[in-house]
Amino acid sequence: MGHLIFFVVTALLLALPGMGSNAAAADYDWMRKKDQVETSGKKYVNQYALFRAGGFFPEGSPGMNIGEGAEAGYGIQPIRWLAAEASFGFIAADDYDDNLKNLHRSLQLVPVTGTIRAIYPFKQFDIYALAGGGMYYSMLKVENRNQVTASIEDDKVLFGYHYGGGVSMLLGGSSSLGIEVKRFETRWDDHDLDIRGTFLTAFFRLGL
Repeated sequence: MGHLIFFVVTALLLALPGMGSNAAAADYDWMRKKDQVETSGKKYVNQYALFRAGGFFPEGSPGMNIGEGAEAGYGIQPIRWLAAEASFGFIAADDYDDNLKNLHRSLQLVPVTGTIRAIYPFKQFDIYALAGGGMYYSMLKVENRNQVTASIEDDKVLFGYHYGGGVSMLLGGSSSLGIEVKRFETRWDDHDLDIRGTFLTAFFRLGL
């Protein structure tokens, strides 16, 4: 977990140098050169592969420890201010119940989601808001070694939504790195379980 925190903090520090007071003033001139829409007639279309990894902070299930997760996917940015992404990943968290020391719960999720990003661009970095939804293949396992409570092992495809935002440092072309905060929510009615939490990640987008 220490390496993960170091990676996230490093990504944030790398994003900060470009956030100077002159960034906004130079923004529009830079965008006109970058987009090449008005003078050359070319369409602005960027495509990229993405990878993100970080910590998962669960909220819906009391007692769950901080987990971890990673996602990979594909994105397309048809205009400078808008992008669409499709991704899949793996998120996991677990805990030992405080009252029943032999009760171990683990929750694993495989999200397959789509996301829209609304982007506010600057010269060397972007800030953006995001929203989307999709399927969450959810696996719940409850192991009880003292057998006071029955053990459970179940899985189900759930549907949920997410929202959040992030900051990207531009590396040239369609590539960038940065940090992202995404909150997602879904519910497993069979177990009366709200599955929600915050996914804090460092990411890298590789231009194609």
